[in-house]
This record gives sequence, C-alpha cells and structure tokens, in this order.
Amino acid sequence: MFNRRLVTRCLYAIGFLDLLGVSMIISLLPAHVKEVGGSGTLGGLIGSLYGGIQLFSSPVVGKWSDLEGRRYTMLTCLLLTAVSYYILSVSSLVSVILISRVIAGMFKHSQNLCKSFLSEVYSHDERSDAFGRFNSFSSAAFIFGPLVGGHLAEAGGFSLVCAVAATTFVVNYGLTWCFIPEVVRDPTRPDPTGKQTTSSDVLQMTSSDVLQTTSDVLQTTSDVLQTTSSDVLQTTSSDVLQTSSSDVAHHTLRGFLTLFDRQLWRHLVDVFTLQFLLSLPMIMCRTNFGILLHEKYGTTRVTNGYITSGTAVLGVAAGFQIGKVVKSYDNDVPRLYLHCSVLLAVCLLGIVYSPNLVVLLAFVAVLGVSSAIARVCSRQLLLARCHADEIGGVTGLSATVTSVSRMTAPLLAGVAMDVAFEGPEILGVGLTLMAVGVMYRNPPAYDHGHVSQHEKTE
Repeated sequence: MFNRRLVTRCLYAIGFLDLLGVSMIISLLPAHVKEVGGSGTLGGLIGSLYGGIQLFSSPVVGKWSDLEGRRYTMLTCLLLTAVSYYILSVSSLVSVILISRVIAGMFKHSQNLCKSFLSEVYSHDERSDAFGRFNSFSSAAFIFGPLVGGHLAEAGGFSLVCAVAATTFVVNYGLTWCFIPEVVRDPTRPDPTGKQTTSSDVLQMTSSDVLQTTSDVLQTTSDVLQTTSSDVLQTTSSDVLQTSSSDVAHHTLRGFLTLFDRQLWRHLVDVFTLQFLLSLPMIMCRTNFGILLHEKYGTTRVTNGYITSGTAVLGVAAGFQIGKVVKSYDNDVPRLYLHCSVLLAVCLLGIVYSPNLVVLLAFVAVLGVSSAIARVCSRQLLLARCHADEIGGVTGLSATVTSVSRMTAPLLAGVAMDVAFEGPEILGVGLTLMAVGVMYRNPPAYDHGHVSQHEKTE
C-alpha cells in the first residue's frame, strides 16, 4: 500500500511547479518572438497555435491515460514538456520556437493528469477538498511565477528563464517517478467513482514495484531467448506479430472512439454547457479588468498588479476551504453550484455599478471565491457521471471546453467593449443568468455511486 497523504502532497507540488514554470515564460514569449525577427501578429499566432493544439490533445492524452495508465502517461508528458522548454531556451529562429510550442501543446497536460490521479484515490465525498487544495497550490504559482521570471530574465535573459522552467518539469518527473504510484483498478472491486470507494479500493504500483516487475520481465525474456531455434520456428513470428499488433490497435482505437460516443456526450452535455457559460464571463472580466480599473478609477499599472495579486491570494485561500463549504451543503453539489452561479451574476453586476474602488474590490473578492467553488462543483458533477475508465478522457474534454472559452472570450469582450465600456461585464451577467436559468429549470443530476449512463445501455 502507498501513503496517500504523501502522494497527495506530491501532486500538489507537481501542480505548483507546473504552473510556476509556465507563468515564468508566458509574459516573456511575445517579446522573444520579436527579438528573433518575428512580428507581433506572429507572436499571437504562436500563442493561438499552442491553445489550438491543446484543444484537441487534451481529450486524447486524457483517454491515453485511461488506456495506458496515469503514471506512464504523466512521465511521458513531463519528459517531452521539459524537452520542449529546453528547445525554447536555445531558440534563435521562429521555426524553432514553433517546434517547441507544438511539442508543448501536445504534451503539456500535467494539470489534468494530476486531477485524474486525485479522482482515482479519493472518493466523491473527499474530492471537493482535494480539488480545492490542488487548485489553490496551482494558482499560487501565478503569484510568484511572473516575479521569478522577470528577475531571471534580467539576470540571464530569456534562455535562462526557459532553462529554469524546463528544470521544474524535470523535478516533477523525479517526483512522479519516486512517489506517484500507478493506479490499477481491480475488476472484482466496486468502481472507484462510487460513493463507498476509498483509496484502498485500488491497487498501487510504486517505483520499487515497477523495478521489480521490470526485473521479472527481463528474466522471463532471458528464459524465452534460451529456447531452441527449433521451438521458435514452430510458431510463425509474422502471425504472432500480426495478431498482437492487430489486437493492440483494435483495443486502442476502440478506447479512443469512446470519446465520440453519442451516449457519453448526451449524458455530459448539460454540465459542459454550464461550464462554458460560466467560464466565458470570468475570462472576459479578466481580459477587461485592467482597462476598467484605469479608465473608471484612474489606477496605475502598479496598483492594478497589486489588485490582481491580491485577488489571486484570496482565490488560493478560498480553495483550502472548499471542502468545508461542500460539507456544509451536505454534499448537495448542484445546489451549491446554483448558488455560486447566482453570486457570480451579482458580483459582475456589482463591478459594473460600483460607486467607488473599495466597493468594487469587495465584489471582486467575492467573485474570486465563488468562481473557485464553481469550478470544483463543475468537476464534481462530471466525475459523478463517468466510469473510472473514462476519468482521463472526460477530464480532457472538460479542458477542451475551457480552451474554447479562452479562444472565444477575448473576441466577445472586444466586441462588447466597442458597444459599451462595461460591455464585457454586462454580457457576462447575461451569460451567467442564462446558466442559472438552465440549472433552475433542469438541475444537473449528481449521483455518488453512478455508473455511466451509456454503459448501462450497452
């Protein structure tokens, strides 16, 4: 058995280091593209390319982890992400930057994989607290990352920043290899997504077990190689290879095709719709927030930075209390989701009509807390509806929905701002109220011991 507390803390550390490395680079990359001869438009296209690739790679990598194992997928993704950032550190051509961002877009999914790990080792009643804390540790990286990246850039330039960022993924690789087990579901036990399941309901393979298994495999291979050539010739190698490769390909293809299963989408579409409607207002608000503060209250960039950091700190603090909030609702996640959505609409409306900066900051603080709780509620609803073998794929699909929101929100915010200065926030109120109406009319189902609907119909 493994130490669940140790594994959880390692996952929190991996989540923090992951976004620490990303946040060190994200604000410096456009300037680096210009330094190597690219234009501002090209820098924007490179950023969009990364997001566009993640749009499709998130569910694929998630499903890959369902089929091949979380630990194996995590190690592969961390290693290739580190390689992409090391390539970025030596990039002096735009083409090299493109290659680096393509690799990162395909394999930088450690956040989703960590959440899939947490979903495997925690029961439904415990997940809210685990997800809230994980989000808090990850969000904390954005408080320190830009500051660290700025100091490193002044000391050694963009190359040093990228090298340090790549090293954070190498450290995460080491943490995963040493402390994160492979989770193997026992078919004789209840599904890990069930209400009564705990971490003892899954089989764990630690690093020492992996090494022992590898030794056994090598010994078996040696024994096989010692067989006589006449014994080997009795079996047609081409037939064996053809059969095995065909079986593996069929199994893998069938697993990936479940991402497009109509029953699965029909069963999850309401939660995905709510996630999209509620993530758009938050992204639009963040996009417009600095301009709103400067134009309406005359704040400086420094003041805006402190306000943004303070809001992030409140969100981090709120994450540690989400488990208690869910318990205070007797684990009635749909009701909590509805109340948080109403609170989001009220806060966005308050931001528009705040008479002074102090009142606005109060609404922003509540907005950050309610948004953090709403994100956890959305994930809880999704995981309550999927089978254990679907957790990675569904988590990836959820990330894809968020990616679509990130791609759509800036455009909507720009159009809304051309209509009215507070247009993004007003549009956000409308979208949030639309989500509230959907939830009020058709409350999303939440079943702790659920076995996915499309599985029941098979």
